[in-house]
Amino acid sequence: MKNKRAERKRFLASLLAVIMVVTMLISIIAPFLGHSVYGAQETSMETIDESENVSEKKPVEILGNFDVKAEIGFDNKYIVDKYVPFKFIVSNNGSDIKGELQVKVYNFLSTDSWRPSQYSIYFVPIELNSGGAKEIEMKAHVPVLANSFSVSIVNENGETVYLKNYKVSAKAPETVWTGVLSEMPSELDYLKEFNSVNNERTKHYNGIDYFDTINFGKENFPNDVSLLNNFKVIIINNFNTSYLSAEQKEALKQWIEMGGTLLVGTGANAGKVLGGLSDIFSVSGDMSVLAASISEMSQAEQPSLASDNINVNSIQFDEGDIFANSELPFASGIRIGSGSVVVLNFDMGERAVAGLNGIISYFEKIYSIAVPELTNISNAEDDYYNNNYYSGNQYRYYPVEDYATRLRPYGAEMLRVIYIVIACYIILAGPVIYIFLKRKDKREKAWVLIPVLSIAVTVGIYVLGFSSYYRKGIVNFVSEVVVENGSDVGDAKVFAGVAISDKGSVNFTAEEPFSVLVNSSSYYSYDRKEGEICKLKINAEKNKADVTFFDSSSWKANEFSSEKTFELGGAITADISFENGVYTGTVTNNGNIDLYDVVITTDSSFENLGDCRAGETINVNFDEKANLVNGYSDFYERANKLFGLDYEKRDLQSQWNNFDAWFKVRVIDDYNSSNSGSFYEFADGNSVNLNVSLYAFNYDRIIGGDKFVNGEEINEQWQNVFIVNLPVEFKLDGQWQIPFGYIKPMSVLDEDGNNCINDYSYGYREIYVHQAGKIVATFNIPEVAKGFIVSWVKSNEMTTAPQIYNRETNEWEDIKSGWYDDISAYVDELGNIELSAVASYGGINFEIPEISLKGGE
Repeated sequence: MKNKRAERKRFLASLLAVIMVVTMLISIIAPFLGHSVYGAQETSMETIDESENVSEKKPVEILGNFDVKAEIGFDNKYIVDKYVPFKFIVSNNGSDIKGELQVKVYNFLSTDSWRPSQYSIYFVPIELNSGGAKEIEMKAHVPVLANSFSVSIVNENGETVYLKNYKVSAKAPETVWTGVLSEMPSELDYLKEFNSVNNERTKHYNGIDYFDTINFGKENFPNDVSLLNNFKVIIINNFNTSYLSAEQKEALKQWIEMGGTLLVGTGANAGKVLGGLSDIFSVSGDMSVLAASISEMSQAEQPSLASDNINVNSIQFDEGDIFANSELPFASGIRIGSGSVVVLNFDMGERAVAGLNGIISYFEKIYSIAVPELTNISNAEDDYYNNNYYSGNQYRYYPVEDYATRLRPYGAEMLRVIYIVIACYIILAGPVIYIFLKRKDKREKAWVLIPVLSIAVTVGIYVLGFSSYYRKGIVNFVSEVVVENGSDVGDAKVFAGVAISDKGSVNFTAEEPFSVLVNSSSYYSYDRKEGEICKLKINAEKNKADVTFFDSSSWKANEFSSEKTFELGGAITADISFENGVYTGTVTNNGNIDLYDVVITTDSSFENLGDCRAGETINVNFDEKANLVNGYSDFYERANKLFGLDYEKRDLQSQWNNFDAWFKVRVIDDYNSSNSGSFYEFADGNSVNLNVSLYAFNYDRIIGGDKFVNGEEINEQWQNVFIVNLPVEFKLDGQWQIPFGYIKPMSVLDEDGNNCINDYSYGYREIYVHQAGKIVATFNIPEVAKGFIVSWVKSNEMTTAPQIYNRETNEWEDIKSGWYDDISAYVDELGNIELSAVASYGGINFEIPEISLKGGE
């Protein structure tokens, strides 16, 4: 009987020990389940097309004692998948109220009864006395088509006291808007003909107008670059720009640097038009006007006017004029960052200009040089991701955005200690204790020792885990800082992913004020229930970092972004020249930040120049052919050569190093791949600028102060990419030739208008043929060129040899192997040539065509 009781005790003690061991192990590893170093958080996306009849669920209106006047979008229109401005004037005719003004924005609209729609709430706190009125502004990202927005006022008890649905007009993501800032916008109505011309070129859109013009005034001109990104071109004419606020001018500057094109009309109004733009660009020359023959401007037809003259001045850009060698009188332009500024020597609203025959051709020529991708719109049925983010048409692609959700390994030493404790416990709790007690003939003490040891180890692991890096969660910041060569400030775009071990709501706040942008893109919902789901709540107050993610899973990296001007403390300057295939020069860091792994990249080569710490100068001397890139298959070799990536080493420190190297190469690849334009531009008649890029990295905080999740401090990681775009001068001395590889096609389209340029990896560009039939590649031939030669090898998938269009015969002819010296036979009025090939079937890749140019005496 005693033996059975003893056996039962031993069994219960052993069971208790096993339960405690299992519990301890689960408690240790649970926080790390779902965390993947290299794994990306994937979201299935679904796009609502403008042609689909999807009606959002409109709640019953409650007007109460409030009157709310609303201005939504631009002229009550907005572009889907852009940031939309909201402006409200709230009048309170009832009792005092404290609460929130809310705007409901759908992230996903469901047409299925079993699948719920999903939405975000953008809000601004409101406190309004009886009889009072208040103006409120906010912006919201609107990822799906909606024909109305629900605006509500919620009191501090959570009760809805006002609700109204405001109708709007939604435009497709491919829409191209031109903004006009003028005291007399009607003077520029003739430019709307340019919209008609471009809309005619997009007939595969079944007559939908994708080009439109929006008029601005001082009050509604955007003061935020994310709102200006709704526009591809902005025209300022006959407007006193000194009336613009500092925020509006800063937003305009950032918009240009990020790829926008600004056209400025001057003439007799040059003083007031240019007065407020001196922080963006500078010009020289006399602002006084004189009469000039208008016939000089005629591009297509002879002028037919009562007057033969217009008033012009002599203002121009002294250096880098992109029109220096073109037949464009009275126009001067420069590149600023990824964008352009064009200054015209005349008032665009002058009657003589507006009535000029061929004036649209004149502006078409300006656009073809300053913003050549303007009309290169991908087909609406093209792949959503490539169409909207890679094409460069409507969106700026940020490669760093992809890495905010990828958490790198951290806290390796603490994890090692925990693993050692677990290993020691497994050894001690089993063989060691048993053998020791057996020798002492005290095995019954195992009933007590094993549970006691288990409790002690569990407590120890808990203490160690409490101090673990992962306990507080992580906010992972990845930023892009674009710096002009010689500038001491950079435009920073910051992306973040917030991940914690808990499930449920995740509220992120920050000590330092900054604006939080949430790109709540539409995505497929797997929830099977009726009704609607609120996914996000965003405080839309300016510079208020306050966002709540609902129903978050453990270690899901919830995403947001921000923008700011980053002070470097001194200029980053690169002085690099190119001769005989070799780049030489220096890079100097006069700032107060350290730059690590400075990498120079060309169209097809790369070189790691080493670290450039604050106050240091490093030398540049590398042969362009030394490190040629052969495509994506060359990734590992390039990563190893640039940053020492070694997948063979699996310890935690090596994993961190490998992640760092992997991240850097992927980001460089992504940036180079997303640049589908030519890697050259003519600076003047004697030189060409080769577009070379510098990349550098560091891990400093761009946004200071502590960060909090659900009121508790959270760990933060930073990875910053500094980008300096360098126009390296290539002299055109005597007879010159630009080799193959530098000049990229402006567009490659199939018969349905689909974009066929395939940019999956750095240095490896090809054509993806969507379907059988003809594809057409368009190249621009500058007027300084005296000849060109084409390289496009016929592949087995082509039904015929590649051809070139002869504009004199109006026929396609086979591409010859030698030089084309008679350029005029193949170049249109915009300086473009067209090459074509016919694919025998779809879903295949072609080599991208290349051209070489020659000139000189």
